[in-house]
Amino acid sequence: MHTNTRKQLLTAAAILCRALAWFPVCILLPSLRAQEGELRFVKAFLNGALIPLDSEKQVLLPAAFVCCMSFIFQLIARAVGQRFRTLPRRVLLLKTAAAIPAAVLTTLAVYRLNGGMFIALLLTAAAVLSPLHGIDREPDKLFERPHFVAFLTIDVITAIMLQAAALPVHMNWYLTVTATVSVLYLLQRNQFMLMRLVNRRSNAELEVPREIRRGNLLMVAGILLLGAAVFLFREQLITLLANMRDLAAKSVIFLIRMLTRAMGKLLGEDYYETEPDGMPPEQPPEGTFSPLWLVFWIPIILVTWYIWRNLLSEWADVIRDALSRLLAILRGKRLKDGVYRIVPDSDEYYDTETTAEKPLSARKQRRKWRQKLHAWKKLPDTQEKFYAGYALLLESPVWEQDELRDSDTVREIRGKWLCHHTPAHALDAVTEAYHTDRYAERGLPAQAVAELTAVLEQLR
Repeated sequence: MHTNTRKQLLTAAAILCRALAWFPVCILLPSLRAQEGELRFVKAFLNGALIPLDSEKQVLLPAAFVCCMSFIFQLIARAVGQRFRTLPRRVLLLKTAAAIPAAVLTTLAVYRLNGGMFIALLLTAAAVLSPLHGIDREPDKLFERPHFVAFLTIDVITAIMLQAAALPVHMNWYLTVTATVSVLYLLQRNQFMLMRLVNRRSNAELEVPREIRRGNLLMVAGILLLGAAVFLFREQLITLLANMRDLAAKSVIFLIRMLTRAMGKLLGEDYYETEPDGMPPEQPPEGTFSPLWLVFWIPIILVTWYIWRNLLSEWADVIRDALSRLLAILRGKRLKDGVYRIVPDSDEYYDTETTAEKPLSARKQRRKWRQKLHAWKKLPDTQEKFYAGYALLLESPVWEQDELRDSDTVREIRGKWLCHHTPAHALDAVTEAYHTDRYAERGLPAQAVAELTAVLEQLR
């Protein structure tokens, strides 16, 4: 298949994803019908005045029709924009000429199927007209990760709202549309990535090598088939997991009984009192449940959140770095000074691609700096510890971006602190100790490390 044909198919897949992304909204709006008129359905929805529609077709048929019209209209607008890209006025005129009959046809069809003019106008504006924004972008920019995340979010929220309002959720349609959009998104992201990697240093549109494309498609197809198998055989898997859970519980009970019998034989048969045969154990008296006991879940949730936020997140980073190092070694890369370097087969020129890491957020920068401070305090009180602590002082998150320069002296750093930070005289003693040792060559004062430690604790 030629590159242009494959790119056109991927573009059509991206446009189909843009059209199907409005399916949850097309299901939600016709499912809601107010008791006080169509123009007040928002107020009625907020007040909980929701009633289910009589027919399933009144919901599914408008949603399917709107998604089809959105897909067809976007294809037309995309073709017009590509055909007359050098004539923006003609493009605008042709799109407007096509938008008017498409909007009228969609509005009348939804009104005829569902009976709500306000809902018809809202669906037409949202699902047919609004996707025209950005329709002339590059094919790989039509349906990106933010669009996919927004679709999944709206999909889940819509299902929860329908379930809470005791309305039909149409789960089969939901799962079908979600699976279709997910598969198409994964395929187009994968193929666009291959095209971008192959043509990153070429001015022409090169063909992706057959071996790479075939191996990549096999990998993607394996992932999709695995997900489909898990979904199709989910009941069997749930049963298997339940059996494994029961088997583990029975194993633990069996071990406890064996230990109990062993301890009974070692300590004497009468050590553990048993109930007479045929007498069921005495049951505790029944009581009423008080909702105030739910208050005890608050500290448990807070402690769990703190542990997850501060400990498990750091462990996840460590595990991720270890897996990245292991994967780099398995791929034939060597780790040198914290950077992965591809090992060349010869001394000739070889191609490389550099990727920039995502900058750390302010919260992660503060946490990383506190970790360095904790490790620094364990060092012995020496001259090296003082200068390492001063370097740690300059790395503190309290400094604003670009406030410090590499050419700043300790006096200039102290002056910047006096002008912009508090307490104003926090760096006086540290600066004098630095000058005494580095420039006067009289050695560090005895309390220099302690004063620097106090300053760092204040910054923490």
